[in-house]
Amino acid sequence: MNYIQLLSIVLEIGVCVGGVVLGWKKMKPWGYTIALTYLIYVYYDLAKLYQWELSPNELAPLFLVASISAVVTVGLAYKQE
Repeated sequence: MNYIQLLSIVLEIGVCVGGVVLGWKKMKPWGYTIALTYLIYVYYDLAKLYQWELSPNELAPLFLVASISAVVTVGLAYKQE
């Protein structure tokens, strides 16, 4: 087992949880979008770690959603400042 990859997954889950907390308790809507972005990263890393058979046709839309979510996060955070 790759411990660096496992550590990365744990940190990504932490970012997800932190994003939800920011969205819910601190009323920061961009918290939810950053949580979505990192949730997709967690899914990808778990698939890689456990060698799930995922085709590029399955992963490409996920990464598109993650990228759009990250762009929305930046936009929302910028508007709040």
